[in-house]
Amino acid sequence: MSPKERAKIKKAIKTELVELRQEIEDLRKTSGPVSPDNAIGRLSRMDAIVNAGVNSRVLEGALAKETLLEASLASIDDPRFGICAGCGEAIAVARILALPETRLCIGCAS
Repeated sequence: MSPKERAKIKKAIKTELVELRQEIEDLRKTSGPVSPDNAIGRLSRMDAIVNAGVNSRVLEGALAKETLLEASLASIDDPRFGICAGCGEAIAVARILALPETRLCIGCAS
């Protein structure tokens, strides 16, 4: 992988982290418990509880992805970055740009 490709990937990861962190902040606001004294109707309250649960699950996934992206960013200068953990071949740069947290080439991921 060329230094230019690494720089492009690094920039893409940083951009994705900024967007993901904003999403995480928004999800934290909407995944909290619904107050019992909230002055909404019974069905609306049930809907709010369900939505909070869904948002909580999405938040968990976003936090996990943030961890993976941070690990990718930290290891981007490692010579083994971009090498498939399954077969040891180079992962296509286009795949890394699409999924910067990936550790597998498309063949091994299938």
